[in-house]
Amino acid sequence: MQSDTAKQYKGIGHALSTIVKGQGFLALYRGINPTVLGIAPYVGFNFMCYETLKAFVKQHFTQNPTTVHLLVCGGVAGTVAQTLTFPFDTLRRKMQIQGFSPEHPVYGTTWNCVKSVWKADGFHGFYRGLIPNYLKVVPSISISFVVYENIKKYLVRTS
Repeated sequence: MQSDTAKQYKGIGHALSTIVKGQGFLALYRGINPTVLGIAPYVGFNFMCYETLKAFVKQHFTQNPTTVHLLVCGGVAGTVAQTLTFPFDTLRRKMQIQGFSPEHPVYGTTWNCVKSVWKADGFHGFYRGLIPNYLKVVPSISISFVVYENIKKYLVRTS
């Protein structure tokens, strides 16, 4: 295994060429399976929760939700979606860094990665790092839904 200093890249071009020369073109796609498997459920849960919460706000509070209402709906939706799909994110990260150093084993397949995480940490292992991830995802999704709603309103007015 190479030392940590040998794995430092000078830029993205150097990283790409080093990875492709050393491990082949497919090494650029490590973690693609859990990524693809996690995207559809994440987006589906996100929009389902958001629209359900927005309908709840309209029914019980106001027909015209404020920006704060939309931020809260988006934040809760992002939290639910992230929680339900986080194991895929964990697998993606592990697959991407596999073999990078001796602390990062080589899994080969996504299923081997699943078995390794389960054996090492059980159910909890799939959710390691979830709380810090909320700090990134919740504000991002909240803002995204507010922008989504405002663009939707703008497009309806201009059409």
